[in-house]
Amino acid sequence: MLATLGHGHTRHARTRAGFIPNTDALASSWIKQVRDAAFELEDVADECSYLSSNDGRSWVEVRSWLALSRRLRRARERLRQLSAAKELYGIRPVNSRMLADSAHFIRKEEVVGFDDHEKKLLEWIAEDAEPQRTLIAVCGMGSIGKTTLVTRVYKEVATSHFEYAAWVAVSQGFTTDDLLGKILKELRRHSEFALRNACNNLVWDKSSDDLGIGEAASILNLSIDDLPHHLKKCFLSCSVYPEDLWLKRKILIRRWVALGLVQDKPGHCSAEDVADEYLDQLIQRNLMHPVAKNEFGRAKRCLIHDLIRELIIHRSREEERYWRFAMCKVAIDSNVRIRHLAVDRCEEVDCQHAPQLPKLRTFYAFGSELQPSVMSHFRLLTVLNLWFIEMKKLPDSVTNLHNLRYLDIRSTLIEELPKELGKLQKLRILDAKFSMVQRLRSSIAKLKALRHLIVLTRDTNDLLKSFPGKAAGISVGLQNLTSLQTFKYVQPSKKMVKSLSKLMQLRSLELSDVNAISNLGFVIVHL
Repeated sequence: MLATLGHGHTRHARTRAGFIPNTDALASSWIKQVRDAAFELEDVADECSYLSSNDGRSWVEVRSWLALSRRLRRARERLRQLSAAKELYGIRPVNSRMLADSAHFIRKEEVVGFDDHEKKLLEWIAEDAEPQRTLIAVCGMGSIGKTTLVTRVYKEVATSHFEYAAWVAVSQGFTTDDLLGKILKELRRHSEFALRNACNNLVWDKSSDDLGIGEAASILNLSIDDLPHHLKKCFLSCSVYPEDLWLKRKILIRRWVALGLVQDKPGHCSAEDVADEYLDQLIQRNLMHPVAKNEFGRAKRCLIHDLIRELIIHRSREEERYWRFAMCKVAIDSNVRIRHLAVDRCEEVDCQHAPQLPKLRTFYAFGSELQPSVMSHFRLLTVLNLWFIEMKKLPDSVTNLHNLRYLDIRSTLIEELPKELGKLQKLRILDAKFSMVQRLRSSIAKLKALRHLIVLTRDTNDLLKSFPGKAAGISVGLQNLTSLQTFKYVQPSKKMVKSLSKLMQLRSLELSDVNAISNLGFVIVHL
């Protein structure tokens, strides 16, 4: 055991929850209140966006603007109070860059004058007959580099001489139980990485049997805790999908972008490219398992293990207010706050509580009985995902969802899109693959924010049979859709083909039945 003693005592320790151990309960309560305040600010921002898209000049909407102003002032005051409470109760986040942690980021070549001390410490630790019982104290006055020296030795011997290692910082008023608890948490955190990688070739039934469900779940919870914030939000959002569903890479990427979880990066790196990297990182961490790969060896479809899925369902409900119902009659408690709702093969969605879900952001329906009127109540909706729904007409009220970014009617019996679809000025993805839509309306050309347009008409009413399909028709030019990246399965017109030269962001293009305007036959272009 290495220890540093001196005037520069480190006062806080890093824990799995990310806050001082003796204030865990207080910190958890504070985090919940901050999350509520953040949701309120998000609601205000989305309401502003909604009203801005809806003209906003009527007397009713003027009153709405005034109400939003009052809500914004209250939310700002609440954040001010929470900030003061954090200082009052000494709640400290992990990323406060305390010396004990920041020393890990100092490169060896940046430190000089420690070579002899480092060599001596390495000899004492590595050559001791019983290293597991060794205690070495490094003493000295404050700020002379004790922590930096110990960090270098720790990094040197931790991986080469010991199966497990732990780095903890000890406060002045520590207790034995507190110190042992910190060491145990660090050992579990390190062993979790090794165990997770070892289980990769077992990705999970055998490993959970060997460990026990409780212990495996505990380790996997640590894996989720260890995720950076941006990866965690993307991963938790996967909790809405049905069990054992093979998640298509491109669908995941587009949905994360539509949810605003991923943004474009300066330097011509699109949000889709960033989301692609996020998915690769989740696969590398063994949280998602590739079940099919493309010709380049990259994951084409992924699967989430049942145990991991159960964990993220629980975590997403608690942290992000995702709620899902499977194979049941859905009746929503009016006291439950829901921002994301998924219904999976449910007999009936109880519409009487729909007006109590005005803050819903995403709605997913998989093979469920759904009344079209239910969607008219979700004014702030950003994602509408309908799969295997026997609805034949998408209600016109959908065009009043001014914040809608993702409209997915894949594998449905919907025959036509609303006439005023062009009102959805924020729509980024329109996926009508294997729907009954046979022709795109001219208003499609008004969707200037559209990035992905996929339309393929199914030939059968049997939702379980997708193939074969035929391309949908379109007669208008698309020169205004300058953000379009994907344009698939469309029977083109001369006007539309001429407009393609204006689509500088286009990456994937698939056209069929172009014989009428050229001798090209079937065209597939991937850029």
